[in-house]
Amino acid sequence: MLSSKIIMTPKVKISYILNIIIVLVSFTFGFRYIFASAPLNYQLEAIGVHGWNDIIPEYRNMITTFVRVAGVGMTTASIGMSIVLFRAFRYGQNWARWGFAGIFLAHYIPLMCNMFFLKTTTESNPPMIPNLIAISIVLLSLFFSSNLKNCKAIENK
Repeated sequence: MLSSKIIMTPKVKISYILNIIIVLVSFTFGFRYIFASAPLNYQLEAIGVHGWNDIIPEYRNMITTFVRVAGVGMTTASIGMSIVLFRAFRYGQNWARWGFAGIFLAHYIPLMCNMFFLKTTTESNPPMIPNLIAISIVLLSLFFSSNLKNCKAIENK
């Protein structure tokens, strides 16, 4: 099934590179959250505290757990996107472009909804712009890879 690679058109190469960037950024943020010892500043602002030490230790453990679970979600989505990108997309399977975008959007659209909720109901300032840029990049990549099915296959030797 995956015995031959494809010769990518320039647009598909751009799409592939954009998707690699998205995977790397997603892994970076996922690991940042997994190994966090405290929430980000906007998260502290959302619960109305000025510093991490203002929260009683039992709540700190619970909040840190929530942050780490979010990191696991980002990392899991990144692993799924990597598998689709490096196994199916690279071999010209047209479904992979939709699969990659679907995994990304299924994770990041709800994340954006939560950020919007925080921004409109609290004094916090979540990083909405970087997430909007990432969503735009994935949609642009989906557009650029629209002719993935027309790429030429070459046999591996």
